[in-house]
Parts: sequence; structure tokens; C-alpha cells
Amino acid sequence: MRSTIDAVRRANVEMIIVGQQYTTRLAESGHYLAIGRSMERVAREKGVTLIDRFASTRTLIAARGKEDMFSEDGMSFNDFGYRCMAEQVARSIVEGLRAGSY
Repeated sequence: MRSTIDAVRRANVEMIIVGQQYTTRLAESGHYLAIGRSMERVAREKGVTLIDRFASTRTLIAARGKEDMFSEDGMSFNDFGYRCMAEQVARSIVEGLRAGSY
């Protein structure tokens, strides 16, 4: 991830990172959670905005009372899930622009 961030910066391209999503299937996986913590740490070290998809996905599932945003494998988004993610990313970009973060 560090080398990718460095390469993107050398190309003079703005970037944000969208973190991993929450699924009950992976919520207890130590390895999966460690990957998320590593992403957060590297984004912080490199000064790159990380959109916390894990927290927002978990909140949406709790609010809706069901995991209807995933395909049959229980991990990949379906159309509804991708729409939710796109709306979250767009909202985060607008909030960042208003705050002068980008």
C-alpha cells in the first residue's frame, strides 16, 4: 500500500482510500481486522484520507436489521451495496472539500 501511495503521488494524482467493508462473515476474523488496522495506520502515516467503510457498513446493517447489500457469497456487494458505497464516498469527498481537506 505504501508503494502504491508513493507511485500515485509521483504521478501528481490526488487520492483517497476506501477501506474494507463489514460483513458478519468476516467480523470476527483476526486477520481481516488486522488488515483494516494496517490500512488505517498506513493512510495516517502517509496523510491520505481513508473512508471508513467498515463502520458505515456495520451501522447500515444494524439500522436496516439485515445484510441485504451483499451478493449470495455474503461478501461482495450487490447493486444496492455499491450504491450505498458510492453515496458514502461522494458524501465524504464533499465534506472534505467543504472542510478544505482536499
